Amino acid sequence: MDMDKEVGIKPFLKWAGGKYRIVDRLKSEFPKKAKRYIEPFLGAGSVALNVDYPQIIVSDTNADLMLVWKMFRDMGADFVKECKKLFIPENNTDKVFYELRNEFNTTKNKLRKAVLFIYLNRHCYNGLCRYNSSGGFNTPIGSYKIAYFPQKEFEKSLEQIKKFDMHNKDFREIFEMAEKDDVFFCDPPYLPMSQSASFDAYAEGGFGLKDQLDLAECAEQAAEKGAIVVISNHYNWYSKQIYTSLHKGKVSKIEVSRTISAKADKREAVEEIIAVFKKNNTQ
Repeated sequence: MDMDKEVGIKPFLKWAGGKYRIVDRLKSEFPKKAKRYIEPFLGAGSVALNVDYPQIIVSDTNADLMLVWKMFRDMGADFVKECKKLFIPENNTDKVFYELRNEFNTTKNKLRKAVLFIYLNRHCYNGLCRYNSSGGFNTPIGSYKIAYFPQKEFEKSLEQIKKFDMHNKDFREIFEMAEKDDVFFCDPPYLPMSQSASFDAYAEGGFGLKDQLDLAECAEQAAEKGAIVVISNHYNWYSKQIYTSLHKGKVSKIEVSRTISAKADKREAVEEIIAVFKKNNTQ
């Protein structure tokens, strides 16, 4: 059984399926030296915050998320001060939460939108980032006596993110950059937990089976160019088929602690797959 642990720089964002606790395990698959580190599904950036390569390229299709990263990188401590202003007891109520959520969905002010994203991320249910069909953030309020403000996490992240070359692009576009001696880490929206799960319902989240297959194909093609690609996902029938039968990845299984109920202290170990694509795998 692989034990997860907390190391290095902790992300300032809460994020479903975050990789902070298994950063060392993932990094064990990375080369010690590489020309560039590339992460097409940035999310909370648990891994990108804890790598040391000459160039770090990060991307995510969530424009709101990337706006936060860019504002923090460019404004630094001033951005943190603006965020902290919203973390007061008076704002930890249903009424104010939904007022601020509505403001987030309507404002055209980029700084205000990024600041509100941090507020919503730390006050909403389990930190989930969810949107309705109209593109509006619609995660409900969580139940927190005191919403945690990630002051230390921000401070420890600042120097690292100054190195980030940031993009708001589809992973396919990011993989077009692949060259020899690049290392990619991909943490895509996960496959259904079980073979009986409906892919129709799953794909409503915007990342369906075709996307999963395209990602594996991109990884294989990048490996042929001399890059190393590491992908994490649920360990199940689907992932084993995609990463071993359909594409030539080398896979291993780990156990990771995940919150499996509305109560954050209720955790169980779930099985995840780590698929590695290297040139010697594809020959």
